[in-house]
Amino acid sequence: MLVWLSQNFIMMPIQRYCYPYRQKVKLLRIFNRLKNKQRDSITRYGINRKAGVTAVEMAVVLVLLAVGATYGVRHYSQYVNHQVTQSAANQLQVITTAVGNYARDNRAALATAASTSPGYITTVSETDLKNGGYLLPSASLTNPFGQTYQILVKGSATSATDQKIMPFVVSDGNNAMVEPGDARRVASAVGGSAGYTTSLEPETITGLNNLWQFDVAQWGVSPAPEIIASAVFYEEGVEQMDLSELLHRNYDPANPHLNRMNTAIDMNGNSVTSANQFSGVSANLSSALTVGAGGISSAGNVTSSGQVSGNTVVANAISSNGSISAGGDVTGNSMYASNWFRTYGATGWYSQTYGGGWYMADATWIRAYGNKSIYTPGTIQGGYIQGNAIRSIQYAPPGGGCTGGSIGYYGSSTMNCVNGTWRSAGTAPGAWWASCFIVETNNESSPSYAGYLCKNTGAGHSITYNHTCCPA
Repeated sequence: MLVWLSQNFIMMPIQRYCYPYRQKVKLLRIFNRLKNKQRDSITRYGINRKAGVTAVEMAVVLVLLAVGATYGVRHYSQYVNHQVTQSAANQLQVITTAVGNYARDNRAALATAASTSPGYITTVSETDLKNGGYLLPSASLTNPFGQTYQILVKGSATSATDQKIMPFVVSDGNNAMVEPGDARRVASAVGGSAGYTTSLEPETITGLNNLWQFDVAQWGVSPAPEIIASAVFYEEGVEQMDLSELLHRNYDPANPHLNRMNTAIDMNGNSVTSANQFSGVSANLSSALTVGAGGISSAGNVTSSGQVSGNTVVANAISSNGSISAGGDVTGNSMYASNWFRTYGATGWYSQTYGGGWYMADATWIRAYGNKSIYTPGTIQGGYIQGNAIRSIQYAPPGGGCTGGSIGYYGSSTMNCVNGTWRSAGTAPGAWWASCFIVETNNESSPSYAGYLCKNTGAGHSITYNHTCCPA
């Protein structure tokens, strides 16, 4: 009895599902020892000892039965799951072939429909495939895991003309799997056209061996783990499918167009991270632009309707309709303003090269920084000119012509321009020289001027004579 139980209820499942041949041999040796022990017990101790030995043996048998059943059930479950996975893979291959044939025969109609559909995606129904003879009447788009496949055909705004379409089979992501990872196992059984999602990346459908990759949103599908898909356009023989329309993740020097976008990218509120450099014509931002230590470098304009702030701004030209705020220096070739240049505190304009400038330290005076002099070949005009001393550098010989209101000098005398003639600027009351002037002639005799009395006051330059003329 013991031998029969061990061979039929223990060894059969163990041999089929778990233990290798070596383990089987060890167990047989144990059972033979138990059997021989039972026989020896009957011979040596008589029939009264048989019942006790048999109870021990039965306990051992029950333990071994439990162990064998545990391993056997588990491996049997794996076996059943493998059969379901293979069945799902066979079904997906049949559907992929059917959709590829349908797309080839109805390319023009599908391309036109996709070009005018939302997201440039149109659909193919189970009825379409069956009525056209592409699927058997008994076939179903629901796989053994309870997921239902959708058949999507993606085009573009120009697909009605260029006839470029991309058929795609994708499940609804019903997560009624026997084990996690079944979607990947189904894709592995199908081959290159198949793809899947995982619980870690439910929003990304990845082709087997990373041959292709799509965000589920590109196909209007909601993120879910264990989605099973088939990129029909990868199947051999679907000639109308243009693989160049796919954006490749890796650079191919022979085909640079595979890394080129032909339309705008909608990030749907998501970020672009770990980028090395952004290059383009313009950047339009609805909120603040934050830049780290790298800074912003532009050969053109940086335009903002809000604030542009930074430690250092270096540019050929800065144009702003709003404020420009800097915590450090602002450096440029030229700066123009249609309003004021404003400063705070005892600051103003300063020449970095020559160390002078203009500033204000109170509410009254505009001051020259660094005690610099003020020079102009033009005119300085004001209500009053005030200072410790006023010195003219205009040479003003008495009797010479001048412009009214000017001040000059002659020797150590200050000269005034009176009626177009330089005259002494003496102001002492009653001084005879108060309005005198000196004339230099070649004659020793003094000249005559109406209202003036002239007197020879000595030799002048060379052989000339000086004549001092004062009011008569």
